[in-house]
Amino acid sequence: GKTDRAAKLYEQALKLDPSGVDAMTGLGYASLDRGRVPLALSFFKKALGQAPSFAPAVFGLAEAHRAAGADQDALEHYKRYVSISPSGPEVHAAQRQ
Repeated sequence: GKTDRAAKLYEQALKLDPSGVDAMTGLGYASLDRGRVPLALSFFKKALGQAPSFAPAVFGLAEAHRAAGADQDALEHYKRYVSISPSGPEVHAAQRQ
């Protein structure tokens, strides 16, 4: 139930600020949690269109590519995450991939 609640809050935030990368990224993760991989990919890509080096969206895009079975794309984005956020909270997860 928390994913649904979070998604609603991110949708509200996006209505207030249509260019909000945090809300786009949050909707990407919520979509990924729901198994809606194509929708997650689109949210992460949209966030990165606004902020190309936004580390949470880069990691999310890697996770979405992995979920889609696009391992090479996932690997490229995990590497990108590590390069732009070497001390970020997901760096160890990205390095394991």
